[in-house]
Amino acid sequence: MAVINNQRKIQHLLLRAGFGDTPTYIVKNSSRKPNDIVNELFKKSKNYTELRLFEEADEMFQVGGVKNKEEKAGIFKRSQERLKQLNLGWMEKLVSDDAQLREKMVLFWHSHFSCKGINAYFMQNQLNTIRKHALGKFSDLLLAMCKDPAMLLYLSNHKNIKGKVDVGFARELLNVFTLGRGTHSEKDTKDVARAFTGWGFDPNGNFLYNEASHDADAKIFLGIRGNFTGEEIINIILQQKQTAKFITTKIYRYFVNENIDGNHIYTLSENFFKSGYDLSALMKEIFTSSWFYEDKNIGVLIKSPIELLVNMKRTFGITFEDNKHMLFLQKVLGQVLLYPTNAAGWSSGKELIDSSSLMLRLRLPEYIFNAAEIKLFPKEDGDIETDYLSEKDFEVLRPLINWAEFGKPFMGQGQEKMLEGMANFLLQHPLNKKQVELIVKETDKIEKSNPILIIALKITSLPEYQLC
Repeated sequence: MAVINNQRKIQHLLLRAGFGDTPTYIVKNSSRKPNDIVNELFKKSKNYTELRLFEEADEMFQVGGVKNKEEKAGIFKRSQERLKQLNLGWMEKLVSDDAQLREKMVLFWHSHFSCKGINAYFMQNQLNTIRKHALGKFSDLLLAMCKDPAMLLYLSNHKNIKGKVDVGFARELLNVFTLGRGTHSEKDTKDVARAFTGWGFDPNGNFLYNEASHDADAKIFLGIRGNFTGEEIINIILQQKQTAKFITTKIYRYFVNENIDGNHIYTLSENFFKSGYDLSALMKEIFTSSWFYEDKNIGVLIKSPIELLVNMKRTFGITFEDNKHMLFLQKVLGQVLLYPTNAAGWSSGKELIDSSSLMLRLRLPEYIFNAAEIKLFPKEDGDIETDYLSEKDFEVLRPLINWAEFGKPFMGQGQEKMLEGMANFLLQHPLNKKQVELIVKETDKIEKSNPILIIALKITSLPEYQLC
């Protein structure tokens, strides 16, 4: 078994429990025990600030009553602009917020409770609800998501009424949010849908229960009979150990390894269930376990596009003259905040990579570091709702990078030592001899006006930089 030095363990932790950090921070903390860093992450994430850009609901619910096409188009355009603001505001929060663990959990839950919509006010409130419960009790988060107006709208539960049952919400609740597929019957799904009849919202984004629309007759769910309400269905779901196992497995795949260890899942899910679905306890158990830092779990996950962009911005202190470039980059890389791919959320692992997206990822550092002239075209994702993010290609990314600040820990060293130090920081596994020789050879050909930039570019252009 490979010996993992302390710096690599800390980098591993910070990449998984957050989005990485600067080399100065890593060097300063490289001798600390990983468990001390875990405690610090939880302490910083105990308190949080909401992302609140809008105080009033969007005009979207006026659209049905608006006859003038131009006025209707104007309402849609204003809503799209608000969604852009929300996207960029959250991107900045992901990069700069001290509550890194909480924000990483918000990103995870945003995909798990997959939801998108044109109403920016609803989406803002949903993210803040997730933010509130992200490290609390899963039971509280689940109930809050079931009552969330953005979710109820997205899954059309406001149309789910007695005598005209819509199973869309119930299907996602059971298949995606809690138990998983193959754990219940179609009859279960229909009766769960009946239990959630009458659950809706008002135009101001408040949960609204319409008793007159609720089906109060007897239902059967997982063999249990009763005149169930939505809350009672949620309680039954939470009484199933399968729910704890399903959530634990999904968290394990996201934060540890896509190849699950059955023994780890059993222990984690049992403890999760016994704790009353305490998410902080589950995450702390993962991050403080010895197996989390084993070589087989380090550098084996592919960074999602959002993780890649946020990690680069945090590591190199990148800002853009026009922050709307971040919208475009999300689109061309294939992951846009507020727009999960489908009701099951975003893809992960090898599904994130194909030949064209890998080539773009490998060239991204060159585009950013050199402010290179580029012409990029969005990945075809079939999502017309995000077309407005990339109506045109643009030629130059104009980043602002403080190379002197980034390079502090590596300055005053010879070229090979500088390369080794930066590689150990930017990659989760050491460069092999061939890679070192090739980078040194290529670097020697270039006029070294900024060796830090050149070496960083060479390292971040390697496929290994895509891993965390």
